[in-house]
Order: sequence, then C-alpha cells, then structure tokens
Amino acid sequence: MARQYTGSAGKLTNCQIGVFAAYASCHGHAFIDRALYLPKLWASDPARRTATHVPEEIGFATKPQLASQMIRRAIEAGVPFAWVAADSVYGIGALEMDLRKAGKGYVLGVASNHQFSSWIGKPAVSGTAEEIMQGLDASAWQRLSAGEGTKGPRLYDWARLAKVSSGAAGWNARRGLSGTGRSRCQRLRQRAKRAVDPRPADPPQSG
Repeated sequence: MARQYTGSAGKLTNCQIGVFAAYASCHGHAFIDRALYLPKLWASDPARRTATHVPEEIGFATKPQLASQMIRRAIEAGVPFAWVAADSVYGIGALEMDLRKAGKGYVLGVASNHQFSSWIGKPAVSGTAEEIMQGLDASAWQRLSAGEGTKGPRLYDWARLAKVSSGAAGWNARRGLSGTGRSRCQRLRQRAKRAVDPRPADPPQSG
C-alpha cells in the first residue's frame, strides 16, 4: 500500500498496484500471470518487508520490468502467442527491445507527448505525437470501435502516423471523440516471420 497513481481511480491515491498478463484468443481470455508492484519505499524498508512477509528474493522492479518477466515466463512455458498488447505504462523503455529480441510482435501504447521520429518514407516524420496529430488532414482519421463498453461501442478516431515500407511496423494515433479522452499513440510491429509455426497467433496482454 502506498500513495501512487492508479488508472482505476485516475489519480494519486493510497492503493496497491498489480501487473497482470492475460491470454486472449477467439475463444475468450483468461489471466495467466500476475505480480504485485512493490513500491521503492517498501522494497527498501526491512521492517515493512518482514512484517508483510516479502520474500528476500523480491526486490524493486518497475511495472515494465515485471511485464518483461511475465513474457519471459510465458515463452519458457511454451505459451503459443505471436504478439503482445500493453498500455502506455509499458510503451517506452526496455520492453519493446525485449519483444524484438524474442521475435514477438507488439502493440504498445505511448502518451501523446512522447517524442518519436521516422525517416522511412517521405516526408520524414519527427516530433511529439500530439504535434504530428495536429498536422494531420481530416481525411487521415478513421472512426473505429475499441469494443463494447457499458454505454455501447467505445468509439475513437484513429490515424496512421508512420509506417515502414514492408508494413511490418509503424505508429498509430488515437483520439477521443469531440475532444473527449486523452490522445494516445501505439508502437506497432509484427512478429518476425518464421519458417514453420503451427501454433495459433494469440496475444497475452499486460496491463
């Protein structure tokens, strides 16, 4: 328990934070792994660790690091997945590189103030996602549903910001309708092609 940000409340509050991995397929989805996020204040406090029976081998790890550990465990267990989807907490840092090394595709969110550049294609794209989104023509946006919510379809406007010539990687932008909701972007990368892979291409999702 610590005062920290939680997306459920949308603010800083006293809470516990967990990282979860869910396996999704056309048949449904189910949680397959989880870990409690241990804040630095707790990880470095022997008295608190003893009182709450925190194992000695558990140290401080960021949420992306916890997600990387779960992905590695899924690979070692032979879970047949082709790509990973995760929100903007996991979209920057080492998680992307870990997935590239593992040959896994991904859709990772990043905040609209995240800086990125793409020199593939003309013209070159560079700046924050929000700056680039503001320069897009209205015809670049397409309205799509992110699934059913409690009040019906969760509609957002989407646009492709940058894409490599092979179509294997790129960036998508998402914005809420009528100025509602925060702008978001996604890093995209398909899984590296392999000679034979008879297993289904279903993603575990971290969040």
